[in-house]
Amino acid sequence: MYVLVKGVIVVGRGSLGHRPARGASTIPALEPVANRPIVQHVLDAFRAASVSGVIIAGEADTLMAVRKCLSGCGDGVDVARLEYAVCEPVLDLGATLRSVAPLVGDAPCVLQPADGLLGEPVGSLLQSLAHGSPDLILPVADLTETLDSGDRDPTGSAWNGSSRHQNATGELAVFGPGSLARAIGVLEPMERADLALIAERLAADGGSVRFQLIESWRRYSGNGSDLLELNRVALDGLTADVRPSLRGVNRIEGRVCIHPTASARDSVIVGPTVIGEGASVENAYIGPYTSVGAGARVAGAEIERSIISPGASVMHVGGRLVSSLVGRNARVFRDFSLPRAMRLWVGDGDEVALC
Repeated sequence: MYVLVKGVIVVGRGSLGHRPARGASTIPALEPVANRPIVQHVLDAFRAASVSGVIIAGEADTLMAVRKCLSGCGDGVDVARLEYAVCEPVLDLGATLRSVAPLVGDAPCVLQPADGLLGEPVGSLLQSLAHGSPDLILPVADLTETLDSGDRDPTGSAWNGSSRHQNATGELAVFGPGSLARAIGVLEPMERADLALIAERLAADGGSVRFQLIESWRRYSGNGSDLLELNRVALDGLTADVRPSLRGVNRIEGRVCIHPTASARDSVIVGPTVIGEGASVENAYIGPYTSVGAGARVAGAEIERSIISPGASVMHVGGRLVSSLVGRNARVFRDFSLPRAMRLWVGDGDEVALC
C-alpha cells in the first residue's frame, strides 16, 4: 500500500427538499451519529487508514460551517492540518476534481462524500493500489454480475469500457498515483461529470479501471433510516470507556462508552452504546446500537437501536422504543392524568408508528 495517500472529502448541502432529520443542520455531513457529526467519523476512518493529508472540498459557506463544527469537536481532530478546496457547484464532480487536483498532485487519493460511511476500514480499499496500480478503483456492493466475465484480478473485475456496473456506489473512488490529473485530462474543459463517465473515458484512453468489492456503504439522504444505519456503522467501531464506579450500580455488557460527566444508575446498558456529556440514565434499559446525546435524560424506559438527540428526554414510556429517532430537546413521556388518551404533537413530515 502506498504511504502518501491523500484523502478528499466532498461536502455538499442538502437538496431543496432536504429536511434535517432532527433540526441539527442543513448540511447532511454535520448530522450527528454516535454523538458526533458524520464527517468526523469519516476523518477518523481516514486517520485509521494512515491517509497522509485530508482535503475537504465544497462551497465556501459550507466549508466555513464544517470548519467551525470540527473546531468544536476535539476528539483528535487537528483542524489546522486540514486543507480546504472551494468548488462551485459541489454537485459537479468534474469541478470538484479540478479544485482539489493542485493539492493532491501525483499522489494516490481516496474520494468520499462527507455524509457517508463505509462499513469496513478504508484501508481495505487502499490495499488494492498494491495490485497493479490501477488508475481508478470503483467500490461495488456486489460482484456477482460483472461487466467482464473473463478478466479478473485480486481487486475484482475490470471495466470493459462499454457499460456501467449496476452495483457501483457512484460516490466512492480511489485514484492511483498521477491518475487524478489523468482523469481531469480525459474531460472536456468545464465538462460536468460523474464517476461513471470518468471511468468510461479513462478506459477508452487506455487506463486501468477496476471494481473493488465492499461490505456495505450508506449515505445520508435525508431520511431517518439512513441515520440509524449510519449510527450502527459508527457504533461498530466504538471503544468501551466506563468508569468503574458505574459498573457497581448498573449492569453493563459489551462495548459501552459513557462520558465522564454523564450519570447512570440502576440500569442495564448493552453495547455498542454511547452516552454523551451530561446525559442521565436511570432505571432504564439501553439496548445495543443506541446513542444518547449530550444532556439527554432517560428514565424508566427501554430503548434499543435508536438515537436520542441532545437535550431530549424519554420518561416512563409504556413500551420499548426500537429503531427510533428522538429530536433535539424533544420530550417523550407517559402522562398518567385522566382521562387517558394519546396526545401527539407531530410536525410536518414526521412519522409516528403506534404498535
